[in-house]
Amino acid sequence: MSNNAETVAVKLFIDKEKQKVLFAESDKEFVDVLFSFLTLPLGSIVRLLGKQSGVGCLDEIVRTSVGYNRDGGFVKSGLKFIITDGLQVSPASTSIVFSLLDKFGLHEESNVEENILELNSNKIISLLKRALISQQALTGLFFDVAITPDALNLDHLSDNFLKQPKQAEHRFNAIKIKLIQTKDNDSVLYAEAGQDFIDLIFSLLSIPLGSVIMAYGQWSPNGCIDNLYRSIAGRGYIKEECQDLLLSPKLAPYFGCSINVLQVKELDARMLKVKCLFCLHRHHCLCKSPLATTLRETNPKSSSASDEYTTNGAYIKGGPRNFIVTNSLRILQFSLANTLQLLREAKIPKEKLVEKEIALDETQVLKLLRAAIFTGEALSSALLPRKKKRHPHHY
Repeated sequence: MSNNAETVAVKLFIDKEKQKVLFAESDKEFVDVLFSFLTLPLGSIVRLLGKQSGVGCLDEIVRTSVGYNRDGGFVKSGLKFIITDGLQVSPASTSIVFSLLDKFGLHEESNVEENILELNSNKIISLLKRALISQQALTGLFFDVAITPDALNLDHLSDNFLKQPKQAEHRFNAIKIKLIQTKDNDSVLYAEAGQDFIDLIFSLLSIPLGSVIMAYGQWSPNGCIDNLYRSIAGRGYIKEECQDLLLSPKLAPYFGCSINVLQVKELDARMLKVKCLFCLHRHHCLCKSPLATTLRETNPKSSSASDEYTTNGAYIKGGPRNFIVTNSLRILQFSLANTLQLLREAKIPKEKLVEKEIALDETQVLKLLRAAIFTGEALSSALLPRKKKRHPHHY
């Protein structure tokens, strides 16, 4: 969808008295849009939502690091679909309609209003945000309900961090960082870390939403994007070639990180055969001495010509050095000025702080990445002992 003039229509069935969307009916176009959410990298989602996504610490990572179209779509043509307020997708059928009528206690005389909603790109972006942090995405969109996500308690999420089995070649080396935290284990002010930790944090932005759900088994109890994900596996209306694309979408070429704890696979680099290197024509060349060749996508992270076709390289340029990573994952170059600034902002006496050197194991890294998505206090949530209530310090 390239501009606001292009729209996708969906028919909403609304209980006006309760101001609630009961369910929606649509063709494949709207369902394709919904399923395309799963293919978006987390960094793209934050950018689409205006860098105020409400999705954990990802806003801060994007500030630091400073449509979608596929031929034919994901679902088969010729079908009508029923979509619930919580974005559960099913092919339209009498049994589905009857079950929804029973669920809402409706009958023939019920005051249910039909309304055609035309979704432009802005409304689709709003729907994406609501799907991530609300269980009533369609109601919120139609009635323009203010988006106020509740703080997510990580205690509500399963401790079975990785749902998919580990790959045979998977290896993990501990990541050393130094935490500056309060002595009472209440909060982390910041971490002092090297390039490996920074690469790990930035790599989260390249991971598609569907792959995060595949790895952790769910997105968030607060949102309804999980319902979309569960509407895919083994369903006959999804094109066979699109099952893996939606359930476990791959990283773009060279976007991976050497610390691949979520075990997300990477697409192969693209290649293009051309008839002539001089005019870059693929089919017709007018050069007197054409030079046929194959162009291959190069690695933007490579530091030299020798490894531009390998997966080597880091997100950070300039070689090894130390960084400051705040509780909300704001990344700063390590300096005395930045350290003093954080101390002033936190208003915590130096006497109440302590330094702790830790070596992050794989489980702690998985906790940290999950906390980065679901909370605004990633370091405290993942690396300090759990407490029922933690004072908010968004450093």
